[in-house]
Amino acid sequence: MAIQTAYRILGQECKPIGFADGIEAQLDEIKSERHARQLGLGMTSHVFGMVAQGPAILEGEGPIGVVLQR
Repeated sequence: MAIQTAYRILGQECKPIGFADGIEAQLDEIKSERHARQLGLGMTSHVFGMVAQGPAILEGEGPIGVVLQR
């Protein structure tokens, strides 16, 4: 249901700038969790920090899969 809702939101023409990136990140996270469950793996709630610096790096939080890909 969350995936369907996310795609419906992404399909709307009028959304705030950058909003789609957050929705897509959440979609990636949902898909990763679903794939892990299919493999019989569990997702951890452990948290860690990392620092990335550069002109295109913004401050904030995000799903680890998306952060590592970028």
